[in-house]
Amino acid sequence: MLQSAGKLLVIVHRELSFLLRHILEADGHMAAVSTSIEDALDSVRLDSFDLTILDETLLAGAGKRASCYCDLVRQWTVPLLILGADRYGAFHAAHMSPGQTIDVMPKPIAPDELLRRIRGFPRTGRDEAGSGTLVFADVELNTRTQRIYRNGRCIGLTPLEFRLLHLLMKSPGEVFSREAILKAAWPRDVFVEPRTVDVHMGKLRKSLNQHGEPNLIRTVHSRGYSLDFED
Repeated sequence: MLQSAGKLLVIVHRELSFLLRHILEADGHMAAVSTSIEDALDSVRLDSFDLTILDETLLAGAGKRASCYCDLVRQWTVPLLILGADRYGAFHAAHMSPGQTIDVMPKPIAPDELLRRIRGFPRTGRDEAGSGTLVFADVELNTRTQRIYRNGRCIGLTPLEFRLLHLLMKSPGEVFSREAILKAAWPRDVFVEPRTVDVHMGKLRKSLNQHGEPNLIRTVHSRGYSLDFED
């Protein structure tokens, strides 16, 4: 989750922009504030963000610009927090990629509730500042050192388990079929039954959760596995 500071794109009317910037920056977040869909589109093209916060009223009359904005958001699977009514949650859900996270928060804005919602979003699987480190919730995976940490504690994994976790952490929320996992993590010249994936995912879960931490590997019935928060 976004327990630590994140980089946020905030798209709100001008009268809300100063308040939201103050709330977010006081909590340690970096907030890029746009007051129009056009400005937001420019920001999206030039930078990447952990979360987008969008005021629903800016979508009124936006037409094709709103759809264009949604298309760009979908390209990097960034989570989305909508300030407003549920009807815009449905509108955006139709434009989001599988595994993307969306939440709707009613107005008027309560600062404590806003920050609680933000912290509830999963961290993206992006490479932190080119360090070779992928981060999701309290798990860090470094491809350069081949080390995995959870809550700052180093976790020992087999090479196969490392490949499985790396695959999941590159695309949080995406559901991988057993066949796709076999193709990505096992040698091509080795025949392995799809159900073998279940065994090794179980071992990976056990290693990650050995100190009683919440499970982050979700089994999706009849489909496969995803790095996500259990319901």
